[in-house]
Amino acid sequence: MKNWIVEKILKFRLVFILMGIVLTIFFIYESVQLKLQDDPNKWPPKSHPYVVLNEQIQDIFGGANVVTIQVEVKNGDIFNKETLGKIKRISDKVLLMDGAVSYYLTSLSARKIKYMRGTDDFLDISFLMEFAPNTQEEIDRIKWGVYHNPTLFGSLMSIDSKATLIICDFRLNHRTTLPKIYKEIKNICEEENDDNHIITYAGTPIIIGWVNSEGVPSIILAFFLFLIAMGVILWLAFKRVIAIILPLGLGLIASIWGLGLQKIFLGEVLHSASGFLVPFIVMAAATCHSVQFLKRFFDEEYTKVKESKAAIVNTFDALFFPIVLSLATDISAFVVCAFIPFANVSTVGSLTTFGLSSVLMCIILLFIPLLFYFPGTPKKLDLGKREGISYRVIKRTIQALVENSNARWIVTVCLVVILIISLTIIPKIDVGQDNTYAIHNFLTKSWEKNSIYQMEMNIKNRFHSIFPFNLLIETDKTDGLKDPEVLKKIDQLAAFLEKKEYIGGIMHLATFMKVMHRFLHAEDDKYFIVPKTKKAICEYLYLYDLSDPGSFDFLIDHDYKRTLLVAYADNTSHKTVNEILKTTKEYIQSQFNDDKVVAKMAGGIIGIMGAFNESVARWIVLATLLSALASFVVVFILFRSLIAPIFLLIPLILATVIWYAVMYLSGIEINSNASTSVAMAMGVGIDAELYLLYRFREEFARDRDFNRAFIESFTKIRKALIFSHFSLTFGCWSVIFIPLYIGYVGYGMGMIILICFLISLLLPPILWTTFKPKFLFK
Repeated sequence: MKNWIVEKILKFRLVFILMGIVLTIFFIYESVQLKLQDDPNKWPPKSHPYVVLNEQIQDIFGGANVVTIQVEVKNGDIFNKETLGKIKRISDKVLLMDGAVSYYLTSLSARKIKYMRGTDDFLDISFLMEFAPNTQEEIDRIKWGVYHNPTLFGSLMSIDSKATLIICDFRLNHRTTLPKIYKEIKNICEEENDDNHIITYAGTPIIIGWVNSEGVPSIILAFFLFLIAMGVILWLAFKRVIAIILPLGLGLIASIWGLGLQKIFLGEVLHSASGFLVPFIVMAAATCHSVQFLKRFFDEEYTKVKESKAAIVNTFDALFFPIVLSLATDISAFVVCAFIPFANVSTVGSLTTFGLSSVLMCIILLFIPLLFYFPGTPKKLDLGKREGISYRVIKRTIQALVENSNARWIVTVCLVVILIISLTIIPKIDVGQDNTYAIHNFLTKSWEKNSIYQMEMNIKNRFHSIFPFNLLIETDKTDGLKDPEVLKKIDQLAAFLEKKEYIGGIMHLATFMKVMHRFLHAEDDKYFIVPKTKKAICEYLYLYDLSDPGSFDFLIDHDYKRTLLVAYADNTSHKTVNEILKTTKEYIQSQFNDDKVVAKMAGGIIGIMGAFNESVARWIVLATLLSALASFVVVFILFRSLIAPIFLLIPLILATVIWYAVMYLSGIEINSNASTSVAMAMGVGIDAELYLLYRFREEFARDRDFNRAFIESFTKIRKALIFSHFSLTFGCWSVIFIPLYIGYVGYGMGMIILICFLISLLLPPILWTTFKPKFLFK
């Protein structure tokens, strides 16, 4: 059957090559139609209460994609014609952007920010800065309005009057994407920068937008470094150009096919830029399989028969089942990832599944036919008979483990000690997700030099107001928000949050009522309190809204039953997010919620990160277990043995435990990206064990000598694995210095490949020699 397949491939090789080229062109056409629509609000599990609430808040009030712009002067203060003009122009341009939530805009020129001044005969409640000022009188009016509004300083205006904020929000759609928001905000702000003004901007749309636009060249550079590193190792392994072109070409073409299949079966929208990692993974798997094929072809079959067709047939006959079975386990692990409810993980899972599914077809249509034409001349075929240093080291290591019981005990004890140490480290890991720091590379600390991070720190140092934490407050009846007791509770909740060092400005309805109450009592600070009667609240709402109906659309729904309280945090670290959510939840449960009013948490990016933190640890554990289970099931079905998958997976499970400890000691955040590395361990990692098993059976069938068959098969398989796994490891590590999350993800992928290789080098000889399970001999 196998010989028939490969002979037909070689007989009609030109047809197969033409089919492969046509399909590749078709999939290129399909893949270029893919569109990236990254939305961090949709990354965590959709069913999580925080995600559901965030969507509800966004539909009513907005506040899910907040950008904070800071206008700062170097000399003087902001109260001059030029600076105030910039504030007005920036605010107006932001409002004209696609997806801008107009009523959310908060700045000195926003219609919700009022100028309030009264005399015995007249109350002036009007826009603070409806137009950019042209005269000193108009500037003085704005300055007076700011200085007589106690809520602006520290939240919208710096204490020294040298900087002010513009806070805006966007709804994402097919026209409004995070890269587009980032680019337009960047252009708007850069146009207003000059010698005396520093315009900075921050927020999740800025960070993710930068990664998905200006960060893409870094990812492309990382991929080229990845290819170069693997190419160097492949050259050292084969000293043949074709042995570089075929493996790398196989990975590239399979990646293109995977992208095309993604578009055909799952639509043209990619919901996470994590898909950029997929070519690295597909290249890793494709290289592993092609190196095994080429090593067998060049070093054994071609040197023996000295004819390419017969050598290909013999190689295909020996490796067909290992390749098919290995690809099945590779795919099964990433199928698990495709169903993990994090958009960044499921995107990697589905794309990689399609890419790995394409590898076998690419081998049949392109790899084997092309190898027939370009095998190289067999004039130096004694190369396959030479025992290089890697061959000798592996053979002596295996001989010691197979023939020397003391060596087995020493290695066993060392592995047990390493496992125990790793198990004591794992509970210390703070599992969570901080996607606002996609620019972070935890190995190089490169974010400190990133302009996006520097602008964020500039705003943080002045205002602490960057990342929104949204609470939805609901009353039990229409006009419930006009109840003084309800407003007082909202004000007390806001006061509780304001005491947190990581919270900057807060927007809530009670503040506006306090400002009006103080204003209508001759600006006496003792009246900066929530009014005591419903009548007063109704009057204040009417007066404040009189000059511009809809001023409170960003805070109140139409029937006054629901309102939004927004607190702005200065970071989204695990510690900060967890503390905000924990303390706020305790407060609203013990001191806020009653039969009249309820506060629901949490929306905004703080809520989204909270949803990640509460879910990611559980799903990382499940991903590890399910990936192992998927490989277990595949091996069990194909081998019809319960013992076989256990023996094959034990080294990989041990390697995974050690990997988590190594990542923690390396200072790497364990987040949803860990699922990708675990899938590689359980999928790509098991390939080595499968190739070893089939080669052992082949060798054992010759003379039924267990020790000779094991040493011979293990040595030959590991010789190929040295080059494939080290090319993958150093290929992944070549991206470490890329100043993006891909740097530490590449480090993690390379590390798990390396650890799997080392554990699989030491543990199987001990297990197989000690127990000699029956599945080895079938």
